[in-house]
Amino acid sequence: SKQRVIINLRWSWSADLGGQGTLPKPGTQEYNIFRDRCVALINNTRGVWGWEILNEVNNPREHPAGYTVTPQDVRAFYSELQSLTDARLSPGALDPFNAQCGDPREWLKEIYQGIRASFVTAHGYIRVPQPELVGSKDKFQDWPLTWQYLNYPGCVTELLKSLPNEYQNLPVYI
Repeated sequence: SKQRVIINLRWSWSADLGGQGTLPKPGTQEYNIFRDRCVALINNTRGVWGWEILNEVNNPREHPAGYTVTPQDVRAFYSELQSLTDARLSPGALDPFNAQCGDPREWLKEIYQGIRASFVTAHGYIRVPQPELVGSKDKFQDWPLTWQYLNYPGCVTELLKSLPNEYQNLPVYI
């Protein structure tokens, strides 16, 4: 079978791992440099099937110091890249379990509103190192995640139900 290469582009690692977050603060020199480097890399690379833009933007550990990234920031950055390249793009996967910045379903809806994605990316996990939890029907007990499954694959399929209708039939890469 044919393999597809998908590359994730992010500014840095998460702050808790010593990085500066997935997206620089909009309007800064770092933001402009990051955007320009992303465009150059995308437009000058061959053999890549698609590009995943940013990572778990709904998790504060992925935000730059002193700034809270919003879905509008993500959509704006993504739209800038779209206007400067013809490549297949997808917004980065969200953290399916993190609600510190709001309900992940609302983030998903807001990010995908008004953009064009070629595919969808998602992250899914089991909560502890117990493979038998794959497929568990257990859900979170506390609001705002009472809708969300604790483990894979339910955590992915439940979140992706919130995609706008026009994206429901796109390929999903975990």
